[in-house]
Amino acid sequence: MAHPRLRLIHCIAIAAVALLSTQSLGQVCIIQAPANYTFIDMGYDPETNEVGIVGTITIDDDQLASIFELNETRDGFTSQTLADLPNSVGNNVSRSLTISADASRIAGVTLQSPNTVNLEGLTWLRSDPSSPVGIGTLPVTGVRAVSQAHAAWSGGVAGTVGGQARPIRWDEVNGIQELENFQRISFVDDVSANADIIVGFSAQEVFDGAAYCWERQGDSYSIHRLDDSIEGHTLFQSRARAVSPNGNFIAGEITAFDAQGNFAVFPVVWEGAERTLRVLTDSNGNFAQGTVTDVSDLGFSAGTTFNQGADLLGFVWSPEFDNGIMIFEDWLAEQDPEVTPPFQSFIVSAVADANGRALFIASGDVGQVALIDVTLESPGMMPIPDGLGDFNDDGSVDLSDLDMYSGNLGADAIGALAALDLDADGTVDVDDFEFHYSSLVETSNDRRGTFAGDANLDGSVDVLNDAFTLVSNLGQPASSFSQGDFNADGVVDVLGDAFALVANLGMTNQSSTICGQ
Repeated sequence: MAHPRLRLIHCIAIAAVALLSTQSLGQVCIIQAPANYTFIDMGYDPETNEVGIVGTITIDDDQLASIFELNETRDGFTSQTLADLPNSVGNNVSRSLTISADASRIAGVTLQSPNTVNLEGLTWLRSDPSSPVGIGTLPVTGVRAVSQAHAAWSGGVAGTVGGQARPIRWDEVNGIQELENFQRISFVDDVSANADIIVGFSAQEVFDGAAYCWERQGDSYSIHRLDDSIEGHTLFQSRARAVSPNGNFIAGEITAFDAQGNFAVFPVVWEGAERTLRVLTDSNGNFAQGTVTDVSDLGFSAGTTFNQGADLLGFVWSPEFDNGIMIFEDWLAEQDPEVTPPFQSFIVSAVADANGRALFIASGDVGQVALIDVTLESPGMMPIPDGLGDFNDDGSVDLSDLDMYSGNLGADAIGALAALDLDADGTVDVDDFEFHYSSLVETSNDRRGTFAGDANLDGSVDVLNDAFTLVSNLGQPASSFSQGDFNADGVVDVLGDAFALVANLGMTNQSSTICGQ
């Protein structure tokens, strides 16, 4: 009988042959959808390389709420209709659809609920779009008993109930729980990956609504108004439309009048634990006009600007950009001069980044939609906020920083360990560790972010360098990613480490891994 380690090497080699053939070498890969598709929101799991997109398919005069995934050749999309609740007539799921950051759970609304008065929030697992779950409602006096689900995380959804729009969160164990509110109209727009941060607006202090976030405090949430003061301007309203999966960035818009009474809508980002306000500027340093529709873990922001005449144009922005926002097509041309987008973006509605790459959903002005996958080359290495992940302050985010998680997962983020708590939830956990190696760590090929299994941090998971390292240390205590301890639990084993390596064999941050050949 072959030695267990030799059998493992054999299995890894077989997996490598199967997986390497799926990779693509494109710097910018664009997958355009059919004309009757509409994309609304996107989730991406960098650990499994899976994308989930929610939107609609128009057939005759009907718009069918749907979940889209990449097909086997990764050059187009498959789709499944999101089923409505039993006893509903036809498909009455509204276009108010969102999907969790990891693409596992969907939130939406049915327009003809048998359980409430017309509207009820729904949720589906992406793996089972035929089985919706209604979230019910809360007792409401004197107004319609309705609910809506506006945002999703892996464990549940967040939204509103009642005609007064009371903010809520829902999960399968606890059902609906009302968030702290001011007994005024409040609206939830987005939720972080672990539901510690929920964002939206409330009409408590500003009649037309001001940007607020709800932050988890133990078993409940506290509500905080975000800074929406712009010097020399009078506030009309503000709104937080998006929060990054790790909760470090919140984005949206502020609407205000200048001293001359001119009305403008400014795209804004609130950064860090202090929620520091940044009004995005154009290439001339003037305040841009528009809104941010989505923001990633590294602060990559996407949205729409209308300060270029009357046209609406999609834009992107990063905390490391030197000259303000960039029109999306201009930025794509910088990343790959050979790229020819099939349409000019009317809006960039979703963004995700990991493993040295950025993914976007872009829409054209006559309904075209596409998934766009960008591999960022050096010197355009994925930008990060200053010092993020550089725990020893040596100017690099490297193995020495990554290995600080070993033996510390599950620890309270106090003292020296506070820096490791990248999502600021009070605990050093696997979410922080995975974000560090997938988005922050620098690899030897001058890119940022890699995959579980890349023991030598060269940006690729392979047999000769990585699998043999893991096999040679199998069953041994370990304190380093470089030894094959890819989950920082202190030991190199099959279930935790070898399975992760096999799942990522052939993955590389040198090229786009969403698109097919």
